[in-house]
Amino acid sequence: MQPKISCICITHQKDESLQRAINCFLAQTYANKELVILYETEDEIAKTVLDKYQTTPTIFIICVSFVPKLSLGALRNIAIAKSSGEYFCQWDDDDWYSSNRLETQMQLIGQNNGLLLDQWFIFDRSAAQAYLSNKRIWEGSLLCKKTFKKDGDFYPPIAKGEDTDLIDQLTASTSLATMSAPYLYIYVYDGKNTWDKSHWNAIFNASTPLTKWLSKDIEYILDQKYNVFEASYRLEQLYHSIT
Repeated sequence: MQPKISCICITHQKDESLQRAINCFLAQTYANKELVILYETEDEIAKTVLDKYQTTPTIFIICVSFVPKLSLGALRNIAIAKSSGEYFCQWDDDDWYSSNRLETQMQLIGQNNGLLLDQWFIFDRSAAQAYLSNKRIWEGSLLCKKTFKKDGDFYPPIAKGEDTDLIDQLTASTSLATMSAPYLYIYVYDGKNTWDKSHWNAIFNASTPLTKWLSKDIEYILDQKYNVFEASYRLEQLYHSIT
């Protein structure tokens, strides 16, 4: 039987992008999966989206108190601790995922404890501009074996940059693999992200801008003009057309 993957989604005040992330999860070709979504009390926006999934068997919803305010790292650890998979996968509420993401990453992780993409697509909502990123380790694309950490605290209890420490540990253990499949992921700047615009500008400046026509097609994907399966095929074809 396939190992189970728990997709970990910490959401905050998102509606359309959270719904899109859920749609991407439901369209995954990998069968043995769950989506663990954690939100905080007083987040009525997330609650409105999530109420209709309370009985969906592959979606597990956690609500934690807004007071005291916990860091993103702490919230990730809570969600992972309550998950039931042998692996966990970061599944941010801002971004878009190909229907093949889980299946493709699982095919290539092998005996490694972790696997990351070394490139992905990026979209700047404020300028309607798409990019193909530079090559590096993209922390947000992590698929990780849960047995890598015995104590369950995968992330330090900090508000941002929490994933860097985990990636450093995986790298030091020489059990982190990378793969080249940028069409599996669109990283989205929408002005509501954890990092501010100056951080994103550095990412944009290191990336290759795409034409306005290709940018428009990626915008259509994010706006769900196509279903996830059609969008996944279009993005992979788009990638091959520019490489």
